[in-house]
Amino acid sequence: MSGASLSEAFGLRPEVQPSLWSGQRLAHRPVGYVERVLRGATRPLWPHQTPQVLLVSASQPRCSTPRGDNHIVKSLKNKADYARKHGFATWFSMEGFVDPPYHPPYHHRLRNKVMLLRHLLRTHSKHYDWLFWIDSDAIITDMSFRVPWDDYVLHGYSVVLWGSPSGLDSAPSYQPSLSTGVLLLRNDQYSREFLEAIVQLWGEGEGEKYRDDGGGNRTAGDSIEEEVTVTDRRMVAGMPSSYLLSDQSSAIYLLATQRERWLPRVFLEARYHINRYWREVSHDLERYYQKGAWVGDGLDPPFIVHFCGCALCWRRDSAQLDECQAQHERTFHFADDQIIKELGYRHRNLSTPEIVSLDCHRRRRDIAR
Repeated sequence: MSGASLSEAFGLRPEVQPSLWSGQRLAHRPVGYVERVLRGATRPLWPHQTPQVLLVSASQPRCSTPRGDNHIVKSLKNKADYARKHGFATWFSMEGFVDPPYHPPYHHRLRNKVMLLRHLLRTHSKHYDWLFWIDSDAIITDMSFRVPWDDYVLHGYSVVLWGSPSGLDSAPSYQPSLSTGVLLLRNDQYSREFLEAIVQLWGEGEGEKYRDDGGGNRTAGDSIEEEVTVTDRRMVAGMPSSYLLSDQSSAIYLLATQRERWLPRVFLEARYHINRYWREVSHDLERYYQKGAWVGDGLDPPFIVHFCGCALCWRRDSAQLDECQAQHERTFHFADDQIIKELGYRHRNLSTPEIVSLDCHRRRRDIAR
């Protein structure tokens, strides 16, 4: 059933489709408002009362940076803790979804996300209502925050990600306009079409396979990618100089050039922090231990903090690697405190893995006063 049909069925006013990304009405509604409207409804929105969600993440099988593997393990534990708390299933992949005979020089690790999600949507079409992708370098920082699935369904959205509506409307930019670090994909034909459209830009679309001629000459598929890359660089400020189209640059290209097709089905979520940049928050997490600072709205604290640009696993020459690792550790401990609190413990401070009992911590704090 479409979003408009669902709205009518539940007595809500159907949405008028906007013509610009900045015109999406859900962006101006409170987070979770649909759940409150439908509370007590005789007809449940989901067959199981709540949506069946598969939380997905992935990492390389081996990191090249010092302590990189340790950071990835902590990141996966963070996602597993959140999934357990909210009743989600998990799929953590360390495989490379590459079809060996095709495009061996051009298939890149940055494309593995789309290939994995496309495969899961094809093979798990009857098991889950939503796929919830989170990059391996992102940490869930509010472990109690509930994703407003009902909001998206009642408005007819199938793909949810962070983005700047005004940026996409007027002056698309690679970093400030969009991020595919966190993706919510409804298990329906529109999500599959969106991923397929990205893959087709890479010359690997469904129904066709592209090979080189043995002499390194580009095929028709490569020409498509090269043409899109040239257009993308001309249209999108700050595009990486490499030839490769990543999932993010491909998504920007689709949303900026095919607005009419994707506007009714893709929602740019900015009502809560689904993709907060780590430098803006990780150094000051202690303030959320103060009375009244924790709001729980996905903004204070942010729902998810993304360590984009850190390359925790694969780039040794990152000038900010030490700071990234230290702040990643602190952010993990902040989230972990919410889990081990159930056992009566918390970390001595956010910079150490050592834990103390809550009673001991309170006594120390009282003495300090």
